[in-house]
Amino acid sequence: AQLALNTNYPRLWVAGGAEIYKLAMPYMGSLIISNIPEDIEGDTRFEWDIDQWWMVGYRSEERITIAHYTRRGLIGK
Repeated sequence: AQLALNTNYPRLWVAGGAEIYKLAMPYMGSLIISNIPEDIEGDTRFEWDIDQWWMVGYRSEERITIAHYTRRGLIGK
């Protein structure tokens, strides 16, 4: 998060584990979420409040869906 606040990069990608995502979420204005409909072992899930986001793009490929969300209140800014 500190890097994002102190750089001139127009876009940063966050690829983390659960704690990295949790720390970065307050600074996120956009999310790109991929979903692979498979049963995968593990006990960590990406948790987020979908009510804070607008879906602004979506596409479906053979075995994956990709959705683009923008935080509510940021569209047009």
